[in-house]
Amino acid sequence: MLEQRTALHERHLELGARMEWAGAWKRPETYGDVLAEYWAVRRDVGIMDVSTLGKFLVAGPGAAEFLERLYPCHVRDLGEGRIRYGLLLNEAGYVVDDGTICALGGGRYFVTFTSGGAEHAEAWLRDWAETWGHDVRLLNETHTRAAINVAGPKARELIARLSDDHLTNDAFPYLRHRGITVAGVPCLALRLGFTGELGYELHHARSESGRLWDALVETGRDLGLVPHGLEALRLLRLEKGHILVGQDTDFDSTPAKLGLPWAARMDKPDFVGKRALERVAAIPPAQRLEGFRFDGETAPPEGTPLSSGGRHAGHLTSSRFSPVLGHCVALGWLRVADGELPEAVTAGGLTGRVVPTPFYDPIGARLRA
Repeated sequence: MLEQRTALHERHLELGARMEWAGAWKRPETYGDVLAEYWAVRRDVGIMDVSTLGKFLVAGPGAAEFLERLYPCHVRDLGEGRIRYGLLLNEAGYVVDDGTICALGGGRYFVTFTSGGAEHAEAWLRDWAETWGHDVRLLNETHTRAAINVAGPKARELIARLSDDHLTNDAFPYLRHRGITVAGVPCLALRLGFTGELGYELHHARSESGRLWDALVETGRDLGLVPHGLEALRLLRLEKGHILVGQDTDFDSTPAKLGLPWAARMDKPDFVGKRALERVAAIPPAQRLEGFRFDGETAPPEGTPLSSGGRHAGHLTSSRFSPVLGHCVALGWLRVADGELPEAVTAGGLTGRVVPTPFYDPIGARLRA
C-alpha cells in the first residue's frame, strides 16, 4: 500500500506524534498525552489535521439533481452557505460512507467523505453520474485542499485573533460555511461540531497548510491550545454518540438501525437505496445500534460480546471512559429479544444500562454557542 501523507506530516513528527495508519494515510494517533489533548478541546481549544477527508467539488447544470438522487437527504432545498450531514447508501440501503454537503451557490457544491474514502467516493460519484447522464463536473480536491479543524470553547477567539472576518454566532451560525481569511490564508470555513464543541473546519490550499498551522499554534499558546490526534477524537465523538463508518456500522447497517432515520427522507421521489429501505421497513429490525452506560472507570473493550437474561445480545463497537461524565460510555449492536430491546446488559462481567445518545450535551448547546 502506497503511504499517503498530509502537508503537515513533518510538523506532526516534530511535535512527537505517534503516527498510525488510517486507510492509506499516516495520521497522528496522539502527541503523547491523550488526556491533555482531550481536555484542551473540552475546556480550551484544540486543533487537528483533517486533510485526509475526501473532498470534492460538484458543479454544473445537473449538480443539484444529481446529488438529490445520490443522497437520501434533501439537497435541492439547501440554500447557499448552508451545510447538511449526508449518508451515502448503496443499492441495498446500507450505509457505506458519510460526510457533509455544502451549497456554494451557482449550481456548485462542496462535498466531503470519510478519511480514506475518497477513492471509493470518486468512483461512486462518477459511476452514477454516467449512469444517469447528468451534466455535472466532478473535481477531486482531496490531495490539493488541506483542512485543519479548530474546536473548543475558545475556537472563535483563536480564529478571531487571526482574521478580520465576522465570526459572531449571528454572522456565522452552526451548520453554515463561509469564505474567510485566517493568518492571510484564504479558507472555506465549515462550522461543524463532530467533537461536541464549537468548531470550525478550515479548508485551504495544501501549499498554505504549514503557514496556517504554525499561526494557529503560536497564536493559541496562551489560550491553552493543544494539537490532538485520532485517539482523542474517538473519545470526543463517542461522547456525542457520533458514529464512525466502518467501526460502528456493519455490513447491513441501514439509517434506521443506526438511529438515524431522519437522515433518509422517504418522502423524496427517489434516491440510491430507497426501494430497498421501503422493503426493509416492513420487517421488524433484529438489532439496533444503541448507547450504553457502564459505571466506574474501566470500559469493556471494543468488540466485547453483550448478554442479557443469559442470552447473547450483541456486541460493543466503541467503548471508552468519559472524563467529563465520570463513567464509561459505549455504542454497540443490541439484539431485539421477544419483540423488545433489553434495558440492561452485561459486557465482560460489567453491568451496563441502555441509555439515549448523545451522552454529552444532549441538546447541543455547546457546539451552537
